[in-house]
Amino acid sequence: MCPGRYNGPMIAGKAVADYFESNREKKKILDIGAGTGFVAEQLKSHGFVHIDALEPSSRMLLRAQKKGLYEECYNEYLSQVPLAIPNDTYDCAVTSGGMGEGHIPCSGILELIRIVKPGGIICIVMREVFLREVDEYKDRLEPLMDSLEKEGKWRKVSRVIVPNYFIDITGIVFRYRVI
Repeated sequence: MCPGRYNGPMIAGKAVADYFESNREKKKILDIGAGTGFVAEQLKSHGFVHIDALEPSSRMLLRAQKKGLYEECYNEYLSQVPLAIPNDTYDCAVTSGGMGEGHIPCSGILELIRIVKPGGIICIVMREVFLREVDEYKDRLEPLMDSLEKEGKWRKVSRVIVPNYFIDITGIVFRYRVI
């Protein structure tokens, strides 16, 4: 998953950096589905310092920990089950590659809203085609996002289609501000 082939981490890092134009060194970020730390590397390159990892694979998390990118590491799976993280902990939760077949379920969005502070953002970077081809997201993810906005849980900042998310596959970047 090298740059030029898998550009999701770069896209995610830039999307978060574009939102937080100043005081990046003070923002607390949770890297969801952290893998081996590619998103955190991008965030660090943009001046973010306080980054935690959430990763269900202990082997991947161990590799990420060896890079010294994270302050805290959580070996957990994001779902509707409450994480071992207090309410309103993060300024940002970001994922790139965490949304896919058998990955983060739609119900995980509610848990992200719980752990991100009001005024903070949730940034989801994924393959656009997953909105149509993954049963968990097809006709479910965006309606849930819209419903949560109508309920006053969050507000859409942007929904952007990006080229070359993975090789020549189109990606999508969602950014929502928690209310």
